Amino acid sequence: MFKFLIAFILISTNFSSQVKNLTAAKVFINKLENQKFDSAYSFFDTIITSKLSAEMLEQMWGGFSKFMGQYMGYSDLRSENVEGKDSVIIALCKFEKNKLNLSLHFNSINKIDGIYFKPPKNDKSYSAPPYNKFGSFYENKVSVKTNTFELPGILSIPNNLTNPPIVILISGSGPNDKDESIGPNKPFKDLAIGLASNGIASLRYDKRTKVYGNKFYNKKGHYDLYEEYIFDALNAIKLIRKHPATKKSHIYLLGHSLGAVCASKVASKSKDVRGVILFAGPARNFEDIFLEQTQYIFGLDSISAEEKVTIELLTKELSLVKNLTALKKLNPNELPLNLPFEYWESLSQLINTKITSQLKEPILVLQGGRDYQVTKIDFELWKTALANQTKNQFLFYENLNHLFFNGKNKSVPADYEKQGNVEEKVILDITKWVKEIEAK
Repeated sequence: MFKFLIAFILISTNFSSQVKNLTAAKVFINKLENQKFDSAYSFFDTIITSKLSAEMLEQMWGGFSKFMGQYMGYSDLRSENVEGKDSVIIALCKFEKNKLNLSLHFNSINKIDGIYFKPPKNDKSYSAPPYNKFGSFYENKVSVKTNTFELPGILSIPNNLTNPPIVILISGSGPNDKDESIGPNKPFKDLAIGLASNGIASLRYDKRTKVYGNKFYNKKGHYDLYEEYIFDALNAIKLIRKHPATKKSHIYLLGHSLGAVCASKVASKSKDVRGVILFAGPARNFEDIFLEQTQYIFGLDSISAEEKVTIELLTKELSLVKNLTALKKLNPNELPLNLPFEYWESLSQLINTKITSQLKEPILVLQGGRDYQVTKIDFELWKTALANQTKNQFLFYENLNHLFFNGKNKSVPADYEKQGNVEEKVILDITKWVKEIEAK
């Protein structure tokens, strides 16, 4: 799944030295507060300035006020020691309607080489869904192991069932934890609770990017979707086959957002998968969807001149992805969104309908009508690509967003900060689909 305000996430580069720069962070934030963007821009490392202009910084800062109200100041300024990074300074920025953590990464020469705005963790507490049948299941802590990597996971297992069907949950883009936590919400925990309450086990686990950060990169400092997703999902299947409660269970894969296309690839490489669930899965190129998201967010109100420039620059940058041969020849600092060539190559290979259409296993496609990240366009493409196979099913939920939470009107990024749960209808539909396959 794409994280909150992904269109506004700036470029992160290398973090190798160890310095602390609280004073510089205070000055930088003061420049933003006083609209002195040229001065603030001078704090950036040259690698970032090659991708980002002072005008784009101004547009980004102003964009937050559009969605979250007037800026009210900051608090909780703190320095964190994070392995692999020189210095990480975090400030809690307060807006009229919400809060954001500003994370600044400083290098050894006191320049900012990474900047992120993201929701504070656990600002609100998670609420279990009403369909939780207390006492109907139990949970075991497990570890998904791939070579030297160990990812904490949880098996949710219904009581009094021998080898129940089990769904492996594969999360969306970004460094997601096992619950796909965002704001006060945990959609994967909802799914695990709902499925277990209805007699279906599940396995969910933290992603490599969550547990290891940059340390999961290969020896060249690069990575692709295989390293981010597929190798670990294949080993999750091995874990299930060894666990006494599930070693003979039929295995299903549920991939959310980017995790959906990765689930299809995992299924193509494993003989143990009984079915695949595409949970808001993209059917179009990542670069096209990313640009569409940005345009949507900017278009929630009138698009400013600065936003038009940003879209034009982003369009030009993402167009480079259309020619992988030319893309491979670019300097790493010139690659779109600062993603390595290997990652773009794997995105091109895996985000298409061909891999999924060739699967022998039944496929369940689920899509929310209020989803602005993966849309009805993708749902229709899946229906076209998979329509000739009667084993496949397609379910569209008009009032649900990317997390499959209920709502009204246009979905906006701030929706993810409102407490909610995966709609029970979705849980029941998945349950019905799995049990129908099990009965055959």
